[in-house]
Amino acid sequence: MLNKTKSAFCLAFVLAFVLACISFNACYAFFSKKHLHEKQGENYFLACGTNIFKQKNLNADHYPSRSASHLASAWRDVVSSQKICTLDDELATKNEIMSKLGSGWLGQNVQAQDQVFIFLSLPCFPSDHKKEVYLLPYDTEPENLDKSAIKLEQILDSVKKLKAKNTVIFIEGPFAGAVEAIGADDCWFGIYNLIVDKKTESTIEKSKNIVLVLSSKDNQPTTSGAFFQIMSKELANLPEATSLYNVFERVKIKLMDQTKANCKVCKGQVPVLYGKALAKQLSLGPSCLIPSSCE
Repeated sequence: MLNKTKSAFCLAFVLAFVLACISFNACYAFFSKKHLHEKQGENYFLACGTNIFKQKNLNADHYPSRSASHLASAWRDVVSSQKICTLDDELATKNEIMSKLGSGWLGQNVQAQDQVFIFLSLPCFPSDHKKEVYLLPYDTEPENLDKSAIKLEQILDSVKKLKAKNTVIFIEGPFAGAVEAIGADDCWFGIYNLIVDKKTESTIEKSKNIVLVLSSKDNQPTTSGAFFQIMSKELANLPEATSLYNVFERVKIKLMDQTKANCKVCKGQVPVLYGKALAKQLSLGPSCLIPSSCE
């Protein structure tokens, strides 16, 4: 009788031990998956671009068409878990762009574990007594650029308020020379692109969670669509996982070669990247597409 009792006790102990292990492993797996999901977060994509304007005298043939949305699509192939919002042409008004950047879509949805990728393909124009350089949305009023166009500092101020873990901003800004001919404010020759001064550069570096990529330096015009086109092709043909910084460097070389070949007196268009430390940490590689919308 005693042996049977001992056997029953041992069997009960073994069963209890096995059940405990199963429960522990299940709980561990559950919390590990939950932690992994929280750590990865979502990737939010905002693509805004226009090659036409509400005021017809701003329209020109050299503005790239939908290059921001094309580049956003290429990026969606190399990062996972995505949500996307696209504003093209008539939808790319100042209010819509700034709303999505600020308290609207991104502000309401982005959490601390998420990453944000912003693609802007909007013509650039330098003006006013402060030598500001503006991005021109669909509803730009040439006679009132300060209120109707978008400054780089406005974009960065909106981005800083987001809860995102990391934010990467790509800006392609072809020179909108047409504005000069219709009586806008003074234009300083030699300033074609967004100007990143030392203070702004220092702010980006200190933030440690922002990367800003511009299609060219402030003293050279942007060749229509070339930067975003080359980067889209580079992303579509990634041989292996790599960093954002490495991709940028390859695109930079190809862009300089291509634009130099098209202009015998030019040194080639040179894109610039701010936030190198973070760019070297951001990994890219093939992954699945998860379509979504901004609504």
